Amino acid sequence: MDTFPRLFIQQIQTRSSDTAIRFKRHGLWGSKTWGEANEIVREIACGLASKGIKPGDKIAIVGNNIPQLYFSMIAIQCLGAVPVPIHPDSNAEELIDIFNNSLANFAIVQDQQQVDALYEIKEQCEAFNEMIYVEGRGMQEYTSSRLHHLDDIQSAGKKFASDHPNFFEDVTEKVTPESDAFVLYTPGTGGNVRGVVHTHASMVSTAKSFADQEKIMQDEQVLAFMP
Repeated sequence: MDTFPRLFIQQIQTRSSDTAIRFKRHGLWGSKTWGEANEIVREIACGLASKGIKPGDKIAIVGNNIPQLYFSMIAIQCLGAVPVPIHPDSNAEELIDIFNNSLANFAIVQDQQQVDALYEIKEQCEAFNEMIYVEGRGMQEYTSSRLHHLDDIQSAGKKFASDHPNFFEDVTEKVTPESDAFVLYTPGTGGNVRGVVHTHASMVSTAKSFADQEKIMQDEQVLAFMP
């Protein structure tokens, strides 16, 4: 298994009823199995495809540590597109630099805070033109046709999948180890952000080496604490 989409499909095929992710919301723990994650990821991927997302497109991910953004990242990779994770506390200048450097044309964000921040800078971003948000609180007054709730994207994905029954498997199989998996940004020595492109091969190889070194097995509980 040499790409994230193939690893994801392997987990679905061998561990469908096992827990894939745990999360805490309003003080209560919840979880999703690999089978449940599969349904969500397919819906997001097909919904993005219905919006014209294609292999090689860059999609910004802005928000805190929530399951929907993880599912969105793997959905993007299943399309052969490239997630560009951005820290939710990035200032306007950093956001503009990252969007223009990566030429991200879509963004998937957590809530109104990120929507407001991106609305302020969208006219200064060369390619950016559409946004998807996860949490709808405070969003009732927003009416832009280029702003979508993730639930609506998933609904569109269900219809797209029904109309194109083999699409997900076909597009996922085209992702290769040499395909770009992430663009990660870090401050440059001169103060400007600097993007680093990682392929599936480089990221999977590093992860395997780490898991082997630390003897991480499939029943481990691994804490993700950064956004």
